[in-house]
Amino acid sequence: MKYNVVLFILALLSGVFSTHAQDHSSCDGVRYRTALFTDVLTAEDVQYSQGETIGGDTVDLFLDIYEPSGDAVSHRPTIVLGFGGSFIVGTRKDIAELCKEYAKRGFVAVSIDYRLYDLPLFPFPRAEQMEEVVVKTVVDMRAALSFLVDDARKDNMYGIDTSQFFVGGVSAGSIMALHTAMLDFGDDIPAGIGSKLDDNGPIDGVTNANSAIPIQGVINFSGGLNKADWIDSDDPALFSYHDDMDPTVPYKSGFANVFGQNIIGLDGSYVLDSIAQARGVISELVTVPNSNVHVSYLLLPGESEKAIDASAKFMYKMLCSDRADVSQISQEKPYKIGPNPSYREFTLQVDAASTIEVLDISGRIVERIETAQAGEVRLSRLAKGSYILKIRMGNQRYTERVIKN
Repeated sequence: MKYNVVLFILALLSGVFSTHAQDHSSCDGVRYRTALFTDVLTAEDVQYSQGETIGGDTVDLFLDIYEPSGDAVSHRPTIVLGFGGSFIVGTRKDIAELCKEYAKRGFVAVSIDYRLYDLPLFPFPRAEQMEEVVVKTVVDMRAALSFLVDDARKDNMYGIDTSQFFVGGVSAGSIMALHTAMLDFGDDIPAGIGSKLDDNGPIDGVTNANSAIPIQGVINFSGGLNKADWIDSDDPALFSYHDDMDPTVPYKSGFANVFGQNIIGLDGSYVLDSIAQARGVISELVTVPNSNVHVSYLLLPGESEKAIDASAKFMYKMLCSDRADVSQISQEKPYKIGPNPSYREFTLQVDAASTIEVLDISGRIVERIETAQAGEVRLSRLAKGSYILKIRMGNQRYTERVIKN
């Protein structure tokens, strides 16, 4: 598990970990988080795969590759991205500007085609059909990663470091990326989705126990995962940006909406972030408050720059030495909770005035408590199940997972 906090602390205590030991060789304190380059080189219309759509047509799949012009680094972290469009419309050119912004910061950015829904829209697509489409997109994104790895093993025409892949996207493209990164062999996958994976397999690391191409992190712009519970402690780091009243892809849990129709159930960024943090996965969520526009932040120039900067800085932390503050990781938390799991009640001892929210697995707040001072808080009214505690003390926020048996 690459970013598990417990292993990180154990390594520190054993004396074998240096804060610079895992830095990418190109880290210089500026690259990856700042736009160092003004010009970008683009390789367009590179065919990486071929596949059959849900409508039965065979289509060629292409990708565009964006690199910083004049870059002396020969092996660079790479982010593979998918466009939005509800899995029905869109092209890889739609996110060209997003790719260019990452390339200006020193990444190789790749925009890919993937297979879209191409059956008639009336009657409207069923959930099972959209699940089939999403499975095909996972195969496509993994094929793109394999293509890039194969090229790097030969001529490495695009200067890619195959040990440092990120995946991401906008809306539907992010849904594709999340499923690509978080679905693993051994996950509790419903039979219907499992059969679709088998039919479109083999998929290394999902339909079998073979090793998959490692992914370091996911950049999630307003996407979701069919089941947040698929996030495991050894899954990639997660960065999310989402409008809190998104009408298209739920911020918490609900249905993805296409042309006013509920199509497929998803856990959105809020739930994914909660589960990820509770399971020890590095996760960061930026919420756009009081916004009922889908991907509003990428529609306005100033807000778009903020979103791209935040995502780039997150990847920078995964690559370079200040990705984690050792003193913050190892310090004792200002609260204690126990017993966990519990058969009766949880006792939370807080060191200062706090706001405590208890969320069920769907992200619904089932209890909210505010304390005016340090003291003991008892949680006794919870039904059996798993819960997420979000604890706020001043400017500090903490997340814990508890289980009521």
